[in-house]
Amino acid sequence: MKERKKIIFLLLIMLVFSGLIFLQIFKKNIAVLGDNATYYLLGLSINQGHGYSNLLEAGKPATNSFPPGYPLLMAVIMFFNKGVLIQKIANLFFLFGAVVFLFFVARKFVTSLQAFFIGVLCVTNFYLLRISTLMMSEASFIFFSMLSIWLITAETKKNPFKSLSFYALVFSVCFLWHIRTQGLALMIAILLFYLLKRQWYHAAFFSFLSTLCSLPWMLRNRALDLSGSRYLNQIMVKNQWRPEQGSIGLEELVYRFFETWRMLFVKAIPDSLFNFINYQQNHHDSPQLWVVALIILAIMGTGFIIKMKNYAFLFLAYIMLSVSIIGLWSAASYNRYVVVIIPILLLGFYGGLIYLLELATKKLNLHPRILLAVFIVSCVAQMPKIKALKVENSKKLSASFSNYFQLGTFIREKHPQGNVVVSSRKPSLFYLYARSYGCKYPYTTKHNEMLQGLVDRNVDYVIVEQLGYISTEKYLIPTIKAYPQFFGGVKALKNPNTYLFRFRKRKAAAYLSGK
Repeated sequence: MKERKKIIFLLLIMLVFSGLIFLQIFKKNIAVLGDNATYYLLGLSINQGHGYSNLLEAGKPATNSFPPGYPLLMAVIMFFNKGVLIQKIANLFFLFGAVVFLFFVARKFVTSLQAFFIGVLCVTNFYLLRISTLMMSEASFIFFSMLSIWLITAETKKNPFKSLSFYALVFSVCFLWHIRTQGLALMIAILLFYLLKRQWYHAAFFSFLSTLCSLPWMLRNRALDLSGSRYLNQIMVKNQWRPEQGSIGLEELVYRFFETWRMLFVKAIPDSLFNFINYQQNHHDSPQLWVVALIILAIMGTGFIIKMKNYAFLFLAYIMLSVSIIGLWSAASYNRYVVVIIPILLLGFYGGLIYLLELATKKLNLHPRILLAVFIVSCVAQMPKIKALKVENSKKLSASFSNYFQLGTFIREKHPQGNVVVSSRKPSLFYLYARSYGCKYPYTTKHNEMLQGLVDRNVDYVIVEQLGYISTEKYLIPTIKAYPQFFGGVKALKNPNTYLFRFRKRKAAAYLSGK
């Protein structure tokens, strides 16, 4: 009973502390990222009864642009409120829930107080906080991954057929895979863990149920001829943002894979743990960085192998599989995709540090409170980054995006039915203001291909903005300059210059057909 009261007390402190941190860094408005607006539109489509469809296209065709897990969660929340604010608050609850599950997982290997501090280090982690303030899938992914890990560490029954926690584990892991494809890493890690432990019934039943849960999404995509995966398609692309560079061969893929591994282990993972040090400033891998990285990995390995030996394989397999999936990705990511395994990385590192400090305390007769001092210093060291995040999230909308959204409002007033197609750099964000169909312009330097792409997409308007992306200047503007007769000026905003053009698609189509 005494331990139970202690746990409740620690969780209440963590709740209050987390609430104070969240209030400091919370941002009410939607982030100016295309993906978070896309997630919102997919959730809205489900909520409005259109199924998993693309609201940007006429006819609202079915899509599989992102896995459906997070939009499904958003759709449920939209039954209470369709605003952006409640979605962002929900993400903070997902993060806090994940930290609570991490606390209970950590308690199996360290004391309750030590588990509490590991949880606090998650709540004060810059990258976890930043991603939780965005309307993105990472927070919900971290929640279900920690739920899954808690369930497998809490599983005690030998017969999986009669274990409710085993069924909950299967559901959680499968839903995780439906949130982000990265969830496949934990799914495989759990299967390998069961096989290593020679829990044959668990392994077989887990494989069967996981396959069964995954089939509806796969069969739906196949039935709608949407079986292709944008993730798989982009693996062999040299640069997803510069498609004209073409694809890569097997040798280049292997090189990129190991280069990504090097970057992750030497820079991204240490930075994810100690984000008060800006590793990105070090463009070259100095010997010092390698030494620091090896020390961190050694401490982490000690934590998993010695402190958590019964589950060491599960944790290490999950990390290695996650890093392997990231290594195949074509886009430069730094620690963008590592962020979802930060709680496990923190658990391993501080588990190892606790073991080593406890050992040193006994051998060198050190004061036992040195461990408490290390945790407090680690938490305090995170505060400057949290302050920087607060400043970042309190900034007003930039003039370039303000102009961009003003044109969206103009389109909505001019075409309240939303029956026009606007081509722009961030169509999903533009939709939130214009409520009209939208698409990106083709990423091509060939003028005829650009015109044909706009004609094929039935584009009515084109926007030239200054959002900071090179694609507009590289692909769209040269075509407008080369063929001004197909682009009629409608509205211009200054500071910075932002233009809305009427695309004369019939005239362009006649030119392309040679008439």
